[in-house]
Amino acid sequence: MHECSVCFTMCQTGPGAGARKLLRSHGQERARLVARGLTPAFADSQIAAIAVTNQLIFVTFSTADYVNFAGLALEDWRV
Repeated sequence: MHECSVCFTMCQTGPGAGARKLLRSHGQERARLVARGLTPAFADSQIAAIAVTNQLIFVTFSTADYVNFAGLALEDWRV
C-alpha cells in the first residue's frame, strides 16, 4: 500500500473531523507532488498540511523544501 493510501484510509476510519481534514489535505497534496515527480520528505508534507489546514504562515530557513506545496503561506526566516 502506498503511504498516501494510509492517509485516505485513516480519514475514513480514524480520527475526528479536524484530523480528517488535515489527513486529507496531506494525502492529496503529497499525491499531487509525487505525480509531478516532486516527492517531498514525509515530515515536510505533514508540516505543510498542518500550516495550510490551519491557515498559518510557515516560517523556515529551508524555504526550498516547501515552495512546491499549494496554498502554503511561506516566509523566509533569514529575511
